[in-house]
Amino acid sequence: YSIILKYPIDLILKILMLTLNSFYDALQHEFADNSNIEVIPIDLKWKICCSDGVHSNRPGTCLITQKLIETINNNRNYYNNNKLNNRKQH
Repeated sequence: YSIILKYPIDLILKILMLTLNSFYDALQHEFADNSNIEVIPIDLKWKICCSDGVHSNRPGTCLITQKLIETINNNRNYYNNNKLNNRKQH
């Protein structure tokens, strides 16, 4: 038996990539008030399936979600440190 996909796989992949890209655009805008901050792009070799979505040291969990959380926290810390340093200089 051969299974015929209702939608071709390249279309599905394109939609997935567009979804991921627009998600990153939204994250970029979140930090747009500081031009030094950039969101780290996804390594697509990571698993996209999640069970609890945070703990990457257990099988079946989501590294993308963990990376996003780390990136957001790093960016937030960087931004807060810069604000503190700017205040000290004045």
